[in-house]
Amino acid sequence: MKKYFDIKTKTILPASVLILGSIWVGAQNRHLNTQEQMALRSLLTEEEKSKGPTEVDNRNTSQNHQSEKPRRTIDPASVGLSENFRRFQRFHHTALPGLEQKAEIETLLSDPLLIQEAKVLLSADDQYMDTEIGTQRRLLAVDYLGKALQWSSNPARKAVKQVSMELITRNLDELHRPRSLKRLLAGDQIELYQYLLRTDRAEALALFESESNSPQGALMAYVIQFESDLIAKRKSL
Repeated sequence: MKKYFDIKTKTILPASVLILGSIWVGAQNRHLNTQEQMALRSLLTEEEKSKGPTEVDNRNTSQNHQSEKPRRTIDPASVGLSENFRRFQRFHHTALPGLEQKAEIETLLSDPLLIQEAKVLLSADDQYMDTEIGTQRRLLAVDYLGKALQWSSNPARKAVKQVSMELITRNLDELHRPRSLKRLLAGDQIELYQYLLRTDRAEALALFESESNSPQGALMAYVIQFESDLIAKRKSL
């Protein structure tokens, strides 16, 4: 698989990560079509609907509405998420959280319901999986599980690892879904395994040994080689 050098972080990144990143940027800047806007509104709760008119987050909104009363804006990636997952999403964009915010983030990262919600968001059965809305939500779910793994004293870390390993070892060849979607799901597996390898190398290597003859084993082998090359490169600097 191809590798690319990230100028900002000065590290080598797998192609899949950059592909997913480009999809994220495209989803942020693209005008959502009518079908996707209807999908967003259909996911609103009755409480949200009662709060008045809404519109999806769209940077291409017509200038003709500037004089009108501002409408409540919906972030496409947040629609259909639980309130607690939306809270994590807001904290996700906080560069330097304070002590109170850090404590709240840790509460979210150890929430069993959110761990299962992340698993559902990464499920191929999600009806929005192959839409741009689904892509944004999927990236958020991967980041949630990654941060939950990175927190070494997470009281729910065992559950997070179990969910992550289930997703990593899922046989994508058995899914009756488009090849393009399978590639995105493989990218999720690569990122999740990278988090696992960096936070619990022994368990990650044991997982690779058990899956070495499967397609997922090939993905894990790639990540292991990539991480080894990266460590060697850093030592040589």
